[in-house]
Amino acid sequence: MRVYGALFWSLAPLINVTEPPRVYTGSYWSKPLKPNTNHDLFKEEEISLLHDLYETIRNRIINKIAFIRHRAILVRVHVLLVDKYLSTFNRHRSYFSDQTETFRDIVNNAEKYHIFHSVIAQTNVSKYDLPSPDAYRDFFAINDLHSFQPLSSHCSYFQGCKLEKLNKAISQDLPALLEQFKESHMPNTCSGDTCNKPKP
Repeated sequence: MRVYGALFWSLAPLINVTEPPRVYTGSYWSKPLKPNTNHDLFKEEEISLLHDLYETIRNRIINKIAFIRHRAILVRVHVLLVDKYLSTFNRHRSYFSDQTETFRDIVNNAEKYHIFHSVIAQTNVSKYDLPSPDAYRDFFAINDLHSFQPLSSHCSYFQGCKLEKLNKAISQDLPALLEQFKESHMPNTCSGDTCNKPKP
């Protein structure tokens, strides 16, 4: 206990957690242990350490897949919003009006043109994934509208639409990958001298 207390006292300024971290007790070498040592304790601690390391790596990969899916959702939202801004501009512009002023009015008054409401109504986008209209005021302040193409221009007869592939990745491919990884990397369950190894 004195060793644990001294160790945590020394590590306290470096660890920003409310609970003390787990400390594993073991020899961690390949040579046989000397007689009259805590063989069972060392073995259990080594198994516990390997199990926790495996769980850390497993959870990291699971979180990475979830993070990629979340980023894909944000990309989809951005693509749909830019396409809605572009289609709204094409619908309201005319040869007798100032196109720059027309687009500036659309960007500054997205609510009047129902930009965000249209994206929510026409697609499977959650309102909680939508950014603020102010973000697109800043976005179009540095990005020329004419540098973007309608989503329909990114569709072909043989390859399909890129947005459909993105939707498929969000709704099917990434969730399936996550389930496949969870099934093939089940947590270790150790009891005594037996330990179920994870599937390769």
